[in-house]
Amino acid sequence: MALSGYIGARWDRRATKEWYVPSGTADDTLLPDSQTLRDRSRDLIRNTPLATGAVNTVVQNVVGGGLQLQARPEWEALEMSEDQADEWKAGVEREFRLWAEGTECDITRTQNFYGLQDLVFRAVLEAGDCAVLTPMIPARTSPYSLRLQVIEAERLANPDGKQAEGGRRVRRERRASGPLFGADVGWAGCCALPRNPERPAVSAFPACPR
Repeated sequence: MALSGYIGARWDRRATKEWYVPSGTADDTLLPDSQTLRDRSRDLIRNTPLATGAVNTVVQNVVGGGLQLQARPEWEALEMSEDQADEWKAGVEREFRLWAEGTECDITRTQNFYGLQDLVFRAVLEAGDCAVLTPMIPARTSPYSLRLQVIEAERLANPDGKQAEGGRRVRRERRASGPLFGADVGWAGCCALPRNPERPAVSAFPACPR
């Protein structure tokens, strides 16, 4: 019998002769265990100081104070003078700060734009996924209608457990563009967290196009 040139692929070694690994796609390997992994990840971060400190350090180093707008208009291409460009820049940045520094940008009215950046990145580290919707909701307390809605990974799920829809594969919460292409074309999710005792009947809302 010909021996493999790679130690990790040999069958005549004690460490590898009982090592059988089924072949499959990344989805086949990860999706069945995704909820268990998320539950254990969240439990570790809540109850293990080392895991909590690691996440806090990464969030602080990556997000920090958050993304902030620095307007830099192409004033020559727009046929503006430098003074006009400076005035436009100051006005746009002022308007952005008015939206971003208050809690009206958050659909739950609890975080400002910079706090939401921290929250979203932390959610990705904890659960591996996160979605943000941008509904337009007018309010008397704000001149801007744009809101940000953070959707937890647990709420992203297949409607009725379907694995295909309209000839396209439904990969957990994502709708693929076709059998030969892997691009996501939409998302689907639940109106409430699964396994929520306060709302046991969880219905799915329509897919959000990408």
